[in-house]
Parts: sequence; C-alpha cells; structure tokens
Amino acid sequence: MKKNQKGTKSYAVFGMGEFGKSVALELARLGVDVMAIDSDEEELASVAEYVTEARVMDITNVRAYEKLGLSNMDAVVVAITRNMNATLMAILQAQEAGVQDINVKALNDIQAEIFSKIGATHIIMPEKSEGRRLARTLARSDIFEFIELKENICMLEISMRKEWIGKTLLELNLRNAYHINVIAIIKDGEANMAVDPNWVMSEDEHLLIVTDKESVGKL
Repeated sequence: MKKNQKGTKSYAVFGMGEFGKSVALELARLGVDVMAIDSDEEELASVAEYVTEARVMDITNVRAYEKLGLSNMDAVVVAITRNMNATLMAILQAQEAGVQDINVKALNDIQAEIFSKIGATHIIMPEKSEGRRLARTLARSDIFEFIELKENICMLEISMRKEWIGKTLLELNLRNAYHINVIAIIKDGEANMAVDPNWVMSEDEHLLIVTDKESVGKL
C-alpha cells in the first residue's frame, strides 16, 4: 500500500484482536489508509470492508514482509498478544523498513522493556492506563474524565469551582494561576470549543482542560 498522493497518512496494524481491531476501525473512520494484518482470516473478515486493505499472512515469516511496503507507512501498530515471536518479528521488520513511529501493545513491564530495546518507539499498556485513569477519577470527585495525552500531559473534564462562578476566563487567568489551558466549556453534555475569554462561568458548567500532571495536584 502506497501513500495517497493527496497526503493521506498510511498505517499498518498487526493483530486483529479486540485492541487491534478497535485501532484499525477508528483510524479508518478518521479517513486514513489502513492496512490490517493478521494470520487469522476470520479475524480480518470483521474489518475488511472498512479498512483500505486486509492481509492474511504469517507474521513470523520474514519473507512475508517483502510485499507489505512498510517503508511507506507513517506508523505501525503491533497489537499481537498471543504470539511473542510474531510481535518481535513485526517490530524488527518495521524498524528495518525505516518506520519512525512503532506502537506496540505490551501485557506487562517485562514485555514493554523488551519491545523498547528492539525498536518500539511507543509502548501501549491498555489495562494499566485504564487502571490509572480510573484511580485518578475515583480519587478526585471533581474530575469527570481523565485522558493521558503524553507522559506528563493530560486532558481533564473538571467541575466548576465555587470561586470561579460569576467570573470570566479573562478575569480568572487560569493559565497563569494554575498552568491550565481551557479548550472547551461543557454544558448539558454539549462542548463549546469556541472558548470566549469573556464568557461568564456558571455552576452547571464543566471545563475541558489540558495541563501537566504536576498542576493536577495543585487544582
């Protein structure tokens, strides 16, 4: 699969388990080129009509990679959990093809360390991430959503503080006071992304903010 001439990005997703399938389908929904790869034809059948290309192949066979065109990919996602050899092979072949963004699902810290050492640029541990997210949400009753964007950056939906009610964002100057950036104002489940600095805050509103993790504690 070659990159679209109009600049559409191309991604290869190895492994059509629940995680890999969700990644492939969401990427396809976002309008990018997706090559879904798995050794199980039945697993591929569930995504074939939605992705750009669906390939059945033995992921452990080095020769099978020759016609994949991984060098044309903007990123690779390796979401194989049932076959360690297949995961290692996919990482090594993506690295050899010059792929700069290699995202790999790991089941534990040992796997994460191994995958990083052989070329994975991003390690994904869904269970651990979801656990941290839930814990942070439970620990703070004023946090309704917590999404980790980067190692030290997160996005949160927070309730309106009493001292903020009746004031504008300009008056509150939250960026300087708390090191947070307001990206949306949420009311009745609807998010207004066109944030007006003169908007007067009300009790029934939530704020969608981006900040660093250190500043979360200060909030």
